[in-house]
Amino acid sequence: NQLYVDTSTGNVGIGTTGPTDNLEIRTATGKGMLIWNPTHTAGQTARITLGSGAYGDNTAIESVYEGTGDAHGALAFLTKDQIALGLKEWMRITSTGNVGIGTTGPTSLLSLSGGGADSIATISTDTSDASDNKMLRLASSGAAGATRGAYIDLNGNERTGGTGRIDFVAGNVTGGDIAFSTTGAEAMRIKAGQVGIGTAAPDKALEINSATGACLRLTYNDANGSAANYVDLSVSSAGVL
Repeated sequence: NQLYVDTSTGNVGIGTTGPTDNLEIRTATGKGMLIWNPTHTAGQTARITLGSGAYGDNTAIESVYEGTGDAHGALAFLTKDQIALGLKEWMRITSTGNVGIGTTGPTSLLSLSGGGADSIATISTDTSDASDNKMLRLASSGAAGATRGAYIDLNGNERTGGTGRIDFVAGNVTGGDIAFSTTGAEAMRIKAGQVGIGTAAPDKALEINSATGACLRLTYNDANGSAANYVDLSVSSAGVL
């Protein structure tokens, strides 16, 4: 039987005579169900709507034709938080594999958007106070570790061995440095355990380089950069302090 209706339960089976749900589709060939909108216009969709509670259309999944090629389709995920507002798209996977949350046009593997001006997009481990014992790791390779590339660890306040610490770990290779830049230019670098300010190749534990020789200022009671009492240490072109 290709189509079977269990009259005792009302369940419908396709490819099975023992459906265990309202609709069950079984196949041994890898084929399943196709919902197709043949309109060849960008933005056209084919939707599966899912519902729970008193209203039966509070979530949906859509196939979205991107209009940039015959087979270019995105997958969109929609939810509803108010009846009057209807379903709203919150996440999309494009035909190129980019994932957008709060945006329908992600330009990178993961793009986050949403909120008004000065809003904060937070990625967290979703722990609570007194059980903040997780760690979030951003890694450049699948098996994170210094031998595989750089990574950043953000430790929760109650995590054993981390205790609120931020770890910046460079790859264990030549050139595996940690660099800090502002206004489009590098300002500081940690290289082989040595710190360089104004130089990318420090020769000592701390090297401060300045093209004008004004290398270091020691101030008294300066919270906003307007100290009246300070001492400047400068180095001449001959290396004299």
